[in-house]
Amino acid sequence: MALGDGEGVIKIWDIATNELVGAPFVPRRTIIRGASFDRGGGRLLSWNRQEVYLWDVASRTKLLPVMPAGKEVITAIFSPDESRIASAATAPAEVRVFDAATGAMLGEPILGANSNTAAPISFTADGRFIVTQTPPLPGAPANPNSPNPTAGLLVWPVPPGSSGQPLPEWLARIASAVAGGE
Repeated sequence: MALGDGEGVIKIWDIATNELVGAPFVPRRTIIRGASFDRGGGRLLSWNRQEVYLWDVASRTKLLPVMPAGKEVITAIFSPDESRIASAATAPAEVRVFDAATGAMLGEPILGANSNTAAPISFTADGRFIVTQTPPLPGAPANPNSPNPTAGLLVWPVPPGSSGQPLPEWLARIASAVAGGE
């Protein structure tokens, strides 16, 4: 488990032994809002209010330049194949997608991609789309960490766009229904 703190330090803990694993990471003096491992545990994403970092766990070194992720970043995740990194920010509501090998932002930010800590972003299993919740409806709970019980989901293609494969039929049906079709 990786934990960040208000001093800009990230520590990795073995949850079976409750022991600190290796030296802490010190990306910079900033409040660390979160951290997330890749599936193999060899790379670690961390984020503060505006930036995402990618680390090599074994050497405790930064693998990429800082990725500017918007304002009020609440999460960052790897795509299923770990070739992309997505971050969600709340001011404005947007998702940014980065190439996990270069740190380059892929396409423009996805604006209107609402998310909060109770309903974070997610990649679809094939990594071609990002799923977010719809913006809060009038009269929805004021707490930004409360899920909106009447909210729906939005499905966004992952930049830089289509891989040349057709839009899945199930997604076309959902889009048609949301747009007022059948």
